[in-house]
Amino acid sequence: MKRSRVALVTGASSGFGLLSSVTLARRGFRVFATMRAPERRDALDDAAAAAGVDVDVVQLDVTDDRSVVDAVRGIEAAAGGVDVLVNNAGIAIAGLFEDLDLDELREQLETNLVGLVRMSQAVLPGMRARGGGRIVNVSSAGGRLPTPMLSGYCGTKAAVDAISESLRIEARRAGVRVSVVAPGTFKTEIFERNRRTARRTSDPEGPFYALNQRLERGVARMLAQNHADPQRVADAVVRAATAPRPSRYYRVGADAHAGAVARALLPEALYEWGLSRYFASLGR
Repeated sequence: MKRSRVALVTGASSGFGLLSSVTLARRGFRVFATMRAPERRDALDDAAAAAGVDVDVVQLDVTDDRSVVDAVRGIEAAAGGVDVLVNNAGIAIAGLFEDLDLDELREQLETNLVGLVRMSQAVLPGMRARGGGRIVNVSSAGGRLPTPMLSGYCGTKAAVDAISESLRIEARRAGVRVSVVAPGTFKTEIFERNRRTARRTSDPEGPFYALNQRLERGVARMLAQNHADPQRVADAVVRAATAPRPSRYYRVGADAHAGAVARALLPEALYEWGLSRYFASLGR
């Protein structure tokens, strides 16, 4: 009997990872939804039950070599291999560039970039041996449209975009397709539980504390008005996982598309002026 296609999703306890896990399961995949803390699986379990699907929950920390190796080996033994890897796990540390300390930058790099590399290297030998597979890297529109207060986060996502381009060309020879899904602004846990402010910027005695408080209120207003459906991102992930000829880059969200058009058509000075005005308006 032919086995079901197998998908491994990282960061599946909430947000895009949760929605991607459920949507892939609805498309007939056997889904291994991985998360650092399986005790946070309740939201995923509820969503899967509502959709009438089953998902397997596996503990996995993308920043830990042993955790990744053990999880991938266990999944391969249980299901015969990983056909689709969705690298979704990520964190965002907001704050002025001047205030971002190197430990915080390393934490973002280790989760958002090195974790992605660690996961991809773990599944690629099996994909190559079977003659094919898919790797879908969830990046951000900020990788190509960097914004103030998110320099570290945007930097890691720019690196994800670049490393995915290189891997896409290398892996094609083994029948492995690599795609990037780049969301704009969606109200998910990346702006809540998985986002925090740099320690220095959070310091009431620091020079940028008052500015940051104003900006936080502005971001809260922006998110309150944002009604974009994050299911669109999960649908893009599934397209990348199943399309006969998947695109290399899926931009998702009205602001992501508008930003790309503005960046392409406006003179650099005018584009930066508009971004500066927007940044200033958030702090009012």
